[in-house]
Amino acid sequence: MTIKLDLSGIKGDKAEYMQELLQGKSKTGGSRKRQNNPEKQFNETLEEIVDKCMATDTTKVFCQPVKKKDAPDYYHRILFPMDLGTIKNKARRWGRHENRL
Repeated sequence: MTIKLDLSGIKGDKAEYMQELLQGKSKTGGSRKRQNNPEKQFNETLEEIVDKCMATDTTKVFCQPVKKKDAPDYYHRILFPMDLGTIKNKARRWGRHENRL
């Protein structure tokens, strides 16, 4: 399976790293140095993408979780809710966890 993303706004080699990871062509090699770690590059690129999505969400509806008081049935209808802020936090935590290996 090939996933295509428009990564034209991403700086440097991060877009190339992300595309390689998505296509399963990542060459991690033996060295796990932080500056050469493709997983770290993927994490940073993902955070940049989420930041751009958050910037375009002028109403900030998708930037934080839906509150139960605002939509009481939401969590009964949406089994796995996700918002941009949560995606960004998970990416950040995942990146820190991966860098400890």
